[in-house]
Amino acid sequence: MTLPMARDLSRYNVRVVSIAPGVFDSSMTAVLGAKARKSLENEGIVYPRRFGQPDEFAKTIRWILDCPYVNGETIRLSGGGRLPGKL
Repeated sequence: MTLPMARDLSRYNVRVVSIAPGVFDSSMTAVLGAKARKSLENEGIVYPRRFGQPDEFAKTIRWILDCPYVNGETIRLSGGGRLPGKL
């Protein structure tokens, strides 16, 4: 939906950018057991092998706001990883 929305809203000078986050440290992931957390870090994340930090998400948003040429993109903020089918 990002690219079609960017095309449709361009006449109003509106940019559309989406962020596809991986696993981040949050109150939700804080309740994960040690085994599940280790599994996600070792198998689901390529580099760096850790959960994302909230300030990294904020820096990505700041970059989007600071760079007026980015539009119609989905930015994967995931450490190169994908979630496994089972934890």
